[in-house]
Amino acid sequence: MQLRFFLRALTFLYILPFISHAQISNRYGTIVDIGSRSGIPYVSIGIKGKALGTVADSTGKFKLLLDNTVAPSDSVIFMRVGYHTLGKTISELKDSPWAITMEASSVLLNEVSIKASKQTIETYGRTPASIYLTPKAYMRVPRTSDVSGLEQATILDINNQILLKEVDFLLIRNNFANLKYRINLYSVKNDLPDKIIPTKDIIFETSETRGWKKIDLEDYNIVLKNYKKVAVSVQLLDAKLKDDDVNKTLLLVPSYPSPFKKSFFREKSESEWTPLKNSFLYINFQAYKLKD
Repeated sequence: MQLRFFLRALTFLYILPFISHAQISNRYGTIVDIGSRSGIPYVSIGIKGKALGTVADSTGKFKLLLDNTVAPSDSVIFMRVGYHTLGKTISELKDSPWAITMEASSVLLNEVSIKASKQTIETYGRTPASIYLTPKAYMRVPRTSDVSGLEQATILDINNQILLKEVDFLLIRNNFANLKYRINLYSVKNDLPDKIIPTKDIIFETSETRGWKKIDLEDYNIVLKNYKKVAVSVQLLDAKLKDDDVNKTLLLVPSYPSPFKKSFFREKSESEWTPLKNSFLYINFQAYKLKD
C-alpha cells in the first residue's frame, strides 16, 4: 500500500510541471477610439514574438488567452490600419477588464487622388491551375477553436505604379460554415513581409468557404507606388465551425509548387513569419498600370 501511494505521488510530481505549463488565463477588454469613444472593430492583438493573440470583434470587445510563458515585461501589441499601433506591457495592463484607447492616424494610402489615366489591366500573382499543395509545415499549427489572427502571405513582384482593381484567392480543405477575413498589404524587407501599408480595412465574409474568392478593390482607391515587391496576406478574423467538425480543422490557402517562390504564415499577429519553400500561394492582384 505504501509503495503504491509512493508511486502515485511520484507520478503526480512528474506530470505537475506539464499541467502547470498548460495552464492558461483569460484577459477581457474593450478597445475604443480615443475621440469618439466608440468601439474599434477587428483590432489585431498579439504578444510580441509569441504565438498568442486574438482579434477584437465588431464592437471592439476581445478575450485574450495567456499561458505561463508570458512574463510581466512582455508587450501586448494592438494594431489596426488607420490607427497608431499601441504597445503595453502585461504589468502595465494588470488584471482585466482592460480598457484600451487607440488614436486614429491621418496617414492613409487611399487619400491619394487618382488623376492618371488607367492603362491595360495586369495580373500579379498565382492564377488558377490544376495542381496545388498544402505544405507539411502547416501541420505544426495547433488545431484550436481560436483561429483568429491566423495569417498566410505571399510576395508579389509588381510594377512601379499600379492601381488595384481586385484581389483573388483560393480557399480549400476546411470545415468552416462561415469565415471573415482581412486582406493586408506589407512592404518587403529581407525577403519577408515587413511594415503594413496603410489602406482602408479590406474585409471579406463568406459562407461559401471553398473555391476562388474575388474582392473588388475599385472603391478602395489603393495606389502602390515605388514598390517593386509587396506582400499580400489573408488574415482570419472570425470563423464558425460546422457542427460535425470534431478535429477543428485548419483553414488553408493552398499554394502552387514553385522552386523559385515561397509563402509565409504566422499563428497570431505578433508571432514570427514562418517561410515555406517551394510554395506560391494562390493569391493574385488585378491592377491598372498608371502613368505619372
